[in-house]
Amino acid sequence: MRYITTDEIRRTLTMPEAIRDVREALVEQSTGRALVPARTSLEVPGRRTTALVMPACLPRAGRIGVKLISLCEDNPARGLPLAQAVIVVMDAERGTPLAGLKPGRGSEEEITLFKCVGNAVEDLAVAGLVIG
Repeated sequence: MRYITTDEIRRTLTMPEAIRDVREALVEQSTGRALVPARTSLEVPGRRTTALVMPACLPRAGRIGVKLISLCEDNPARGLPLAQAVIVVMDAERGTPLAGLKPGRGSEEEITLFKCVGNAVEDLAVAGLVIG
């Protein structure tokens, strides 16, 4: 499985490409052609931590994506980000993991490549641009 870094995304992706593909993915979602079930939320007992699982499938692209997010409310006091996440992109026919990437910012100093609403189908569309 290939790991896509933030630097690779910045070098590879142009804003017009991201806007075009995210728009197409959102159109697919709004017309029922993309599969985006409700996210699963897991409150961790005894911790101020929530885990979120956000799957999506773009049949046109032949890709499945799963975004895993942890929200740890005590992390900022530890000098860690409140939210940490990873996205895994898989081939829809074989289920083979194709790529993994870490979305979002790791620190306040990092810029946001583009701001979306966090919908898994948007993440899947952008990841698809980078892995081809």
